[in-house]
Amino acid sequence: MPQLSISSPNTPSGYPLRIHSAVATLSSLPTHLCKATVPLTPCSTTIPHIIFYPNRRYESLLMMPFRLKLAEMAGKGFLNSRFEDDSGREFYPRQFQKGVQRAIPGLFNLLSGWDGISDEKRLKDVLSSDLYTEFSKQHQRIHSQGYSILFNWRYLNFRWTHEKPDESPIRPQNVWITFGNPRNATSTLLTGPVTMRNHSTVFTRRVEADVVEGAAAKKSVMKQRRVFREICFEYVYTPSDFEGDEEMEVGEDGQVVDGLLSFETKREMMDLGQKVAVDSKVAGGVLDYVIVRNSDGVTVSSGEVDLDGMGVRLETTYFTDEFPDDGRWKVADIDNYLTYPRVLEEEMDPDASSS
Repeated sequence: MPQLSISSPNTPSGYPLRIHSAVATLSSLPTHLCKATVPLTPCSTTIPHIIFYPNRRYESLLMMPFRLKLAEMAGKGFLNSRFEDDSGREFYPRQFQKGVQRAIPGLFNLLSGWDGISDEKRLKDVLSSDLYTEFSKQHQRIHSQGYSILFNWRYLNFRWTHEKPDESPIRPQNVWITFGNPRNATSTLLTGPVTMRNHSTVFTRRVEADVVEGAAAKKSVMKQRRVFREICFEYVYTPSDFEGDEEMEVGEDGQVVDGLLSFETKREMMDLGQKVAVDSKVAGGVLDYVIVRNSDGVTVSSGEVDLDGMGVRLETTYFTDEFPDDGRWKVADIDNYLTYPRVLEEEMDPDASSS
């Protein structure tokens, strides 16, 4: 019998979904960590981690929901001012919901039976580069062991129409916007350690990704990127962006000394361009899977996974002003596989994280 074991969920080798069977274990986050449908609450509880901080009940129970509501309103306004068509209908949330509802089954159709190498262009058209890398790595490993995994996605009891939008299985949560020039703002899920905390939802992260091997000049620049986040809005910069700006003091480590960006600086970065992402909760999703042996096509395992409440993030390609006709939405995260490690660090008690 095949042993398609995958290591712990937060290692690079973990499959980006919750899939369990009698003869194969293809798992992502443990069940109690998979309900991170709101990026600020990564565990099954709906209470943000900051509620457990000493003397922060006022912040968590009153100010945090207020700030998130303001961010949601700003995000909705931004989307509907940038995404327009000839139908006269607002893009967000109704048309967005319809698009996501179609995108998820389409993604699993492409992943079904994939060897992790072929059909690269079609997968890269629908997946962000980071998520593509994770899926490709796992499907190559499964294929190298002599097996393939087939998928079929189903929605339970949903018949969505514009006349009944509340019946959509797609429930948008938060809108994320990452501002900066196209060289810096490459993702809404940039990773790297948190280097400064100004508030529970205001902090700076050092980016350690997107380094090209052998390109020493580019490597030195990319290593200095910083992401300044305020609630759901992020601003990506490097020290060279502030050359000649006397109001922005940058330290030797490449970070703005006090961690905060001025209003004028943020406005200038917003004018450069952005990537936009929307986190949604998927209700009533079921994923059927079949594991077959490639040598003779024999089914060695099959089953279904209840993915009710699964989180999914869709992210745009980079754009300025209005979203272009050739712009695309791509799946940037699924089941919070990439989001969870970021959130876990971001919401860590500042005293604990600095020790």
